[in-house]
Amino acid sequence: MARWAVFGLGDELVRNMFASHKKKDEECVFRRAVVSGATSGVGEATAKLLAQRGVEVVVGGRNMSKAEEVAKSIRLDGGRATAALVDLSSCASATRSGRELRRRLGADDRGIDLLINNAGSMGESRSTTLSVNLIATCAFALAMLPAIDKGVVVNVGSSSHLRAPAIGWDTAFLDDEAKDRDLRAYAQSKLCLLHCSRVFSAAGVNCVDVHPGLVWTTMLRKQLPGSDFIEKHVPPAWRRRIFKDPDDAARTLLTAADLGTTQSPLVPAQRYVVGSKITREHAFGFGGLASAESRDPRGIHHTWRNVVGPRLDAAFLDLKEDDDGFKDSITNTKKRLDQACDLAFPPPPAPSQPPSASCV
Repeated sequence: MARWAVFGLGDELVRNMFASHKKKDEECVFRRAVVSGATSGVGEATAKLLAQRGVEVVVGGRNMSKAEEVAKSIRLDGGRATAALVDLSSCASATRSGRELRRRLGADDRGIDLLINNAGSMGESRSTTLSVNLIATCAFALAMLPAIDKGVVVNVGSSSHLRAPAIGWDTAFLDDEAKDRDLRAYAQSKLCLLHCSRVFSAAGVNCVDVHPGLVWTTMLRKQLPGSDFIEKHVPPAWRRRIFKDPDDAARTLLTAADLGTTQSPLVPAQRYVVGSKITREHAFGFGGLASAESRDPRGIHHTWRNVVGPRLDAAFLDLKEDDDGFKDSITNTKKRLDQACDLAFPPPPAPSQPPSASCV
């Protein structure tokens, strides 16, 4: 908790106080992007910013009518956007969403070159938090990988991962319907997503993690004591010295995406973006910090092989065969990531057994 208070929350407050909040209109190298959780908050702002920069955007959300509204507003402003059902409420629904979207995008044989995994859950049950933020997010990404080819995958993280242990955490959270009041499951989900990004990178996927900052969104306000008072009595200009607004966070996400195209992916080196730069692995002081636990090979192996992997395997096993070959494709992609994980982050050696006493 102390580490997060200093290098997470403390860093964010200092960064926001001295931020210039200047807007820059820049061109993007991306042609088509998919943004999950794009019906509100940071996701909506990111989708709109991408469209302003000339990118064709697929607005993903589990509420199709809201996704259509956002896509329509983008088109009215002169951008190119369509809506898609991206339901991460379960591993199975995420896989179905990826299958249908891949089928749709494959019709014009262009695919996508940017996937932003922005959808998330905070303050729900512990099981829902881990399912949405981790298991379903990975399932959707795996389903979309063949359509991404040499593009960039951006996983939206959080400085709260600094509160979470790499291994030895209570995996009972995965089935715990109790409300995540202390946000421990949220912190754990964000650490484990960092682990999964390392596995994706080890398999040759151009994957970048980003912490968008402390953003004044509905999701944050629901968890923050005194948020109603802040909303009513603190002027927006003052509030932006403490919290980012969604537009600021969207620019951070696109900075991460751009770095994914310009920075050589030293596979499987960690690329965790805070503000406008990739944090150093052993950063000290302000400027962002990715925890040592996020780079622990034992933790990475444990997360992928013992937590995420088995649940993905179970979901993929239930898929029905179809003419599109999706089941074989996603199963083979999963095997490729398993092999990359075992090679880059091998399991710890089994404890040696004492020699058995021989009978004389």
